[in-house]
Amino acid sequence: PTLPPFPLLQERGASEARQALESLRLGSAEWHERGFSNVIKQQGPARSGAEMMAMPETLLEQVEAVLVAKGILPGGIDPLAREEVTISAKYANYLKRQEDEVARWRAHEGALIPASIDYHALASLSSEEVEKLDAARPSTLGEAAAIQGITPNSLTYLLAHIRSRRSAGVRNAAQSAVPL
Repeated sequence: PTLPPFPLLQERGASEARQALESLRLGSAEWHERGFSNVIKQQGPARSGAEMMAMPETLLEQVEAVLVAKGILPGGIDPLAREEVTISAKYANYLKRQEDEVARWRAHEGALIPASIDYHALASLSSEEVEKLDAARPSTLGEAAAIQGITPNSLTYLLAHIRSRRSAGVRNAAQSAVPL
């Protein structure tokens, strides 16, 4: 029988290890007893093996020893997958944050930019950005994001400006509807 290609073997081992790290959940006292006193306080919430791996001080070998001792991964982590598991565990929080940020932006892509907007009035935009936005006159934040040279920071300021104009318009409309 021929073995599957190396990347497939590596991914299988990494997937198995990630599942094991997620399924391992211990109270802080037990993590403490198992040698993690330099990483967490004895009195604290229960944590998964994946959460422990996300801490910079934690080594894969330490958590792997617990996985083996608990019988969750009796043979340990596949040597082909060790590096991938370590990297994905250490950067999981950063990747999650980035995914959340992308999701937030996706939710705002359709935000309408008023046709009457004066980009020159936005002090946070560079001259180049004002020029590009003025020339393109995007109708949504998503269209503005697609313009080369428009920074994520500038998009954030633009969204805040749109929102403040919208809420100011609502306030003004409500005030003018109040009888004197």
